[in-house]
Amino acid sequence: MPKAFISYSWDNPSHKAWVKHFATRLDSDGIEITLDQWACAPGDQLPAFMEQAVRENDFVLIVCTPEYKAKYNNRDRSAGYEGDIIQGEVLVKKNYRKFIPILRRGVWEEVAPSALLGTYYIDLRHGLAHNNYRELVATLKGARPQGPSPGSADENEPIEYTIVLDGTCDESVMPRVETILAHLRILLGDSSLTIQRIQPGSIILRLKGSKAGFRHMKNLFDSGQVRSLGGFGLLYVAGPPFADDRSHKRAVASLPFRLEWDQGDKHCTANAITVDVSHSGCRAVVKADLPLRRQVRIVMLKTGRSATAEVVWRGHEAWDVGIALQDPDPGFWGVKI
Repeated sequence: MPKAFISYSWDNPSHKAWVKHFATRLDSDGIEITLDQWACAPGDQLPAFMEQAVRENDFVLIVCTPEYKAKYNNRDRSAGYEGDIIQGEVLVKKNYRKFIPILRRGVWEEVAPSALLGTYYIDLRHGLAHNNYRELVATLKGARPQGPSPGSADENEPIEYTIVLDGTCDESVMPRVETILAHLRILLGDSSLTIQRIQPGSIILRLKGSKAGFRHMKNLFDSGQVRSLGGFGLLYVAGPPFADDRSHKRAVASLPFRLEWDQGDKHCTANAITVDVSHSGCRAVVKADLPLRRQVRIVMLKTGRSATAEVVWRGHEAWDVGIALQDPDPGFWGVKI
């Protein structure tokens, strides 16, 4: 089991509570955590604890806030002392990947200690249900996805994928869809791109094109280089499977579950019930007005099983949503599909 020490500053009670929640979540995801709130008691020698924690853990997670930066750079109190230990270990052992900065709030250039400015950091400003948290866990477990070997995939192989736009699908949208398709063919260099289907509710375009074109589109979206198409905000880009794709086998089932998500410093929950389910997700009625792309955690009330997911579709009714599982699982719902 990988081991990680969390280095942070005691900014305020809310921040300390968030760090404790962060540590608890990592522990539940299979990371052995060293945290002062758990390991230290009155009378302990904190410098000795910090030195041992940095030395004996596989990773050090550095939670960056404006207060942490000030204490780190000015060598003030615990964060400053940890800064000395961290810089010393980096200089001696050159083990840069052991120290992973976490952006908790603010802008990176304004909260990063000077020694960490050029470091690849994990952005957790949007909560622990975000893809960035999953990237962190994969990094700690040594399970980051590896790129394909050269020539291992046929880039011209056709693939179906989904684009969700910010708007409501009606007759007035259809002419603009043709313009969007023409633009995408040029943007992605994919003359084979076609629209397979347009779904009602949110503007959901089912496209078929080359694998290379899909990867390029996904990279443009993930990097923020493309934020809109045809005047509509671009909300989601996904390859198959997709939670609301009626081409996949589905089962009509009313299964109660709880949704959990982080909104700033607040941990939120809402009760929900499925309308139908598939191996890739579900359509559900949720007692909360969740925006598209919201990262959530599903907790099944009857079985206790949980999974990370994302809101990928919104119906005309505010509480009618489509949710995609991060890791599709035909047995997750506990019903035959």
